[in-house]
Amino acid sequence: MQVTSDTGRTSTVACQYIMRWTPDSKRFFFHRAASDDGSSKAGIWMCDVADGFAISPVYEWDTTLVSHKPYDNTTTGKIAETFVVNRDGRSLGVIVRNRDVIELCRVDVESRKVETVMTAPAPLSTGWMIDNSADGMRVAFHIFLGDGRTEGAPWGVRIFDLQRGTTWVVELDNLTHKGVMYRHGSTFCDSSEHAGMYDLVGHASGSPRLADGSWRTPADGSWRHPMPPADTSGGHGYTIVFKDDGSDYPRRSDDPCRVIPLPRPPAYQTSHAGWRGAATQSWVASMYNTTPQRWRAPFVEAWPTSITGAERTADANPADGKWTDLTRFVARADACHFDFDASGRHFVSDTDGYVLPQTCMLYIGTYIEPTCGDDPYFKTKLLGIPRTSWKGQPAHPHPFLSPDGNYAVFQSDFTGRPQINVAYGYGFPG
Repeated sequence: MQVTSDTGRTSTVACQYIMRWTPDSKRFFFHRAASDDGSSKAGIWMCDVADGFAISPVYEWDTTLVSHKPYDNTTTGKIAETFVVNRDGRSLGVIVRNRDVIELCRVDVESRKVETVMTAPAPLSTGWMIDNSADGMRVAFHIFLGDGRTEGAPWGVRIFDLQRGTTWVVELDNLTHKGVMYRHGSTFCDSSEHAGMYDLVGHASGSPRLADGSWRTPADGSWRHPMPPADTSGGHGYTIVFKDDGSDYPRRSDDPCRVIPLPRPPAYQTSHAGWRGAATQSWVASMYNTTPQRWRAPFVEAWPTSITGAERTADANPADGKWTDLTRFVARADACHFDFDASGRHFVSDTDGYVLPQTCMLYIGTYIEPTCGDDPYFKTKLLGIPRTSWKGQPAHPHPFLSPDGNYAVFQSDFTGRPQINVAYGYGFPG
């Protein structure tokens, strides 16, 4: 079903690894741009699947601020795409810049009332991803820590502790421009049943500079264009897990830390990644594993483990680290954007469409636990053809599942501009 149809504005779903559904799977939320003629504001809208897929605005704003762009302390507006469904399912968390402060706001879904929960000093620039912990008590937001004059200034994560009413910043290295909150999908570990509930996932690079000798991050925190290839003489870096107080974040290349032991570059390159459902502690990544003779994009699963300083220096996986190719029985593994249901047993994915969008498919799958002690694997099944151009992020399918797995949401511009679609009534394989 096509949920949105306004030809004068774009509707999108973004970052499927962050909460976009209410826990009961009855409602999901999406972003709508301002209309072309300026008559309608940008906003966050709700689709009520229990009410015949009816849609309605929940929160709208006048000014949209683009992430990864510098702003001064006279600027006020909503930071684009920054929202998360709070764990109670009754409210949204959004970030607003109000001159020299950023405001963490709570938006009540029923009353539409907006309440400022906490504030913090406004950075020069921000990312766009926000996430909350599984217990709903902490919120993380990606910020730039530079002053606009220093090349290579670091990025960081602003943490809001709602229970104690305190906030702090975890400074990250500046070795990767995209940082912890942009590239690696999920941030907080989704499970509330273990000691790592306040763990964040990020990236520690092996080299501080690009091939042209520049830092990845310009002095103002904006995107660097064009982006030259990285100098990997110091290693390829790691997907790491660290506490949200920053106490175990590795500051040097030889510091021990916890990592996701994914297969190493250059043979493998991570495309997208996230936790496998709220009931698990494993990490799943869609990866490119290509050579001049072979193209494939498998799903790989791994569990966090510790790595020594010597192993990091040698650019090697930890001795006890293990990863599993979940798509080893699939004739042609083709993974890109994906999302799991809350159980971690079912998922939806699109196939890669960056080069040949006309061949992109949507498919669903089941995580199969073998009965004879072998490694788990995926069974897959075609869901449909999104018929989208892949021209820019709004036209990527970005599929995601409801917590109960009964609804798959994706976007497509086959009717002219990106709109929201929902698939339902399907059955998972296996």
